[in-house]
Amino acid sequence: KIQNACDIHGAHVDDICSLNFELGTWYGTSVRKFMEKHGIDPQDVDAICSHGQTVYHIPEGHDGLVRSTLQLGEPAVIAWLTGCRVISDFRSMDMAAGGEGAPLVPYADYLLYRSETSRRVLLNIGGISNVTFLNKGCREEDVIAFDTGPGNMMIDETMRHFFGKEYDSDGKTGRSGKCIEALLEELKGD
Repeated sequence: KIQNACDIHGAHVDDICSLNFELGTWYGTSVRKFMEKHGIDPQDVDAICSHGQTVYHIPEGHDGLVRSTLQLGEPAVIAWLTGCRVISDFRSMDMAAGGEGAPLVPYADYLLYRSETSRRVLLNIGGISNVTFLNKGCREEDVIAFDTGPGNMMIDETMRHFFGKEYDSDGKTGRSGKCIEALLEELKGD
């Protein structure tokens, strides 16, 4: 259902609307079961933070489309099912503030790796890769971060398509192949 919701040629607004609440229900039910299993009282929880499931992301406007992003997993449903405050829309707020919609990794990078004496560049290779630049002695508002392009999503899709696996465990499949130098140079030029 998530992959269908991401398909600009196959997705329908009614399916996306329904999936938003279905994911919220799944997230909320999962958290509630976890809290019950571990004896956690909802009043003892400061907040549940939900990034949501990204189904479409437009970091730069084009062809009449504005910069925007869409995450599913309705936070109101999560709050209702758990009885907890829910913090959400991280990606949307980051974009509203002029970012590219990936605020969590750069903030963690800032907290963990800022230095008074060294500049640092950190590369996060997730589904989409992004880089964080921390100048020496930088303040939170000085952090520079942006997407650099596809990361593991292309490898994962290749594994699903050609090998029937969700991902390349320990890189075994990738290491068993042979690099096609001409293709590598063409891809590096894009």
